Amino acid sequence: MPESAKDAARGMGLTDRQILWKVELPLAVPEIVGGLRIATVSTVAIATLAVFAHAGGLGTQIYGQGNLTFPTSIIIAGTIAILMALTFDAVLLTAQRLITPWRRAASQAAA
Repeated sequence: MPESAKDAARGMGLTDRQILWKVELPLAVPEIVGGLRIATVSTVAIATLAVFAHAGGLGTQIYGQGNLTFPTSIIIAGTIAILMALTFDAVLLTAQRLITPWRRAASQAAA
């Protein structure tokens, strides 16, 4: 976080707690949501592939209890997993854009 933002907040008379909630946390939201997006997509990928190690997980729901050597079922299941990961990522990205309207305003002003 830029020190200038903290200095400006102190100059306005904000307490440390107010600086945290009104300055630091809003500036950190994009990074927090970015971390959640990475963790979510990674979890979907790992949980889907766990079925190949016979560890259960999400893959058993996608692949079913059938034979995993049939190439078409593996391709279809992989496509489903990719679509799930992309959907979760899009939902989190939309949530980030909804809770950080100041980021859009700054990018539109720069253009």
